[in-house]
Amino acid sequence: MLNLQQAIANGLIVEKMHRVVQFNQSAWLAAYYYISLNTESRKKTKNDFE
Repeated sequence: MLNLQQAIANGLIVEKMHRVVQFNQSAWLAAYYYISLNTESRKKTKNDFE
């Protein structure tokens, strides 16, 4: 919604809105250390195949 608000502030005229979806993102994979584990594994590789 922030992008739309910024566009309206810069002069965009909204004529119709058909559907609006709003959601919140969370770092749910970070709780399982999945991202950190994969990142560390990638750092430890020695060649392109690994």
